[in-house]
Amino acid sequence: MPARLRRTDDELREQSGHVLWEFRQLMRLAMHIHQRQVGGVVELADPLDAAALESFCIHARALVEFLWRDRTHGPRPHKNDAVAGDWFDARTWEYEPVLPEEVRDVRRRTGWGVAHISYNRIDPNEMWGWDHVEIAHRIGYRFACFVQNVPDHRVDPAFKEEATRVNVALREQWSEADRGIVPEPTQPVGTPAHALTWFST
Repeated sequence: MPARLRRTDDELREQSGHVLWEFRQLMRLAMHIHQRQVGGVVELADPLDAAALESFCIHARALVEFLWRDRTHGPRPHKNDAVAGDWFDARTWEYEPVLPEEVRDVRRRTGWGVAHISYNRIDPNEMWGWDHVEIAHRIGYRFACFVQNVPDHRVDPAFKEEATRVNVALREQWSEADRGIVPEPTQPVGTPAHALTWFST
């Protein structure tokens, strides 16, 4: 039975608004973090800055699982978790068995760095910096493929236009950085790896 038959077209249209919310949040948070970074803020010790990065990680993890998971391959999603393939007829959404390098570790690192108080946090071999630009670009590209190919009748009428607008806005901001209009930061952003970096703030 094709995966899409698990949900009706009406359910998929309604769910598409939640998919778009995840994507909009990811991209706008990426813009916010980038603006803080080019302003010289590298260690996001301020609670609201840290919350923006942590939220970015959560939305990135959700979208990686939405865009790269499949109901018939690899680790199966929960039956109530939406995946991109739900919107397509059988075999019309390309399953990618290997995650791109930019997003390969998002799920694991979000787990120990945000969702769990893990001992991995004190492992000196674990990197705390997040390359939010590369993560957002990779997710943005795969999401654009979803937007371009998803059947119109299975998404909200405003879905495609709004998703494209959000994606283009982010790419335009970073293309300015590439042209040297905005100074390019030299370090990845991260929540503090050592408590002493934020005890005094």
